[in-house]
Amino acid sequence: MTVGVASICFACARFRAFDQAHETAYCSAFPAGIPYELFQGADHRQPIDGDHGIRFLMRPGAQKTLAAYEKLIPPAQRSDFLERANNRERGGDWVKGDKGWFEGSTPTGAKADLMATVKATGGFTIVPGTGEQPHTGFAVAREGTSDIIRQFDPSSQESWDRMGDHLLAYIDTHDAAFEKDPNLCIGGWHDTEHGEFVLDLVDRVMERDAAISLATSRDQQGIYDLSTPAGQDGYIATGGTGGRSITGEHARPR
Repeated sequence: MTVGVASICFACARFRAFDQAHETAYCSAFPAGIPYELFQGADHRQPIDGDHGIRFLMRPGAQKTLAAYEKLIPPAQRSDFLERANNRERGGDWVKGDKGWFEGSTPTGAKADLMATVKATGGFTIVPGTGEQPHTGFAVAREGTSDIIRQFDPSSQESWDRMGDHLLAYIDTHDAAFEKDPNLCIGGWHDTEHGEFVLDLVDRVMERDAAISLATSRDQQGIYDLSTPAGQDGYIATGGTGGRSITGEHARPR
């Protein structure tokens, strides 16, 4: 869980702690862990399923923190996070607003496709508006756009849930970029050496030489051939560092 820059939780007297190692926050309303959507922006002055009627209580001296939250998280975004939080408590996780390509509490549809792709190839590339996984062109990651999910275990449902949380937040964070460039994708890859899952903004370049040139200019470790048949390795090394101190065959971008 990436710590929200302006979470209402920080202004609440019921907030208890944030466990960085396990990426989980705790409070009196959610002693087993604050829902991701609440910690990232939902307004807990409104009811959230599972809070047992325990809601936001102003912490003494936290007026500026609350004001910062209200300034940085617009009402529409607060409502979106609130809807998602309630949907999760009702059993429907990985939902992206009206686009709905991550629906249901069981691994079905696009969610299952991503899980299967990661397990088979180590990563994925998706079009954020539709969840489609393109099968033409070459994926080239953009610099400085990585979101890292730590302690990722592909055999753990908890890890997949955290990856889904990060992915949805990542889409929201970069909405403007996706609207500006409809060819922009999201790439995800499992860094097995460090036990992490990495999300990046990815340009889909149709020509191999142009993709290699772009990756080289961005100091990327490599690109990925999206036309690669299942079971084969489409990774093409381009000699960069990718901005990460990574060694090993599997420590590479998708």
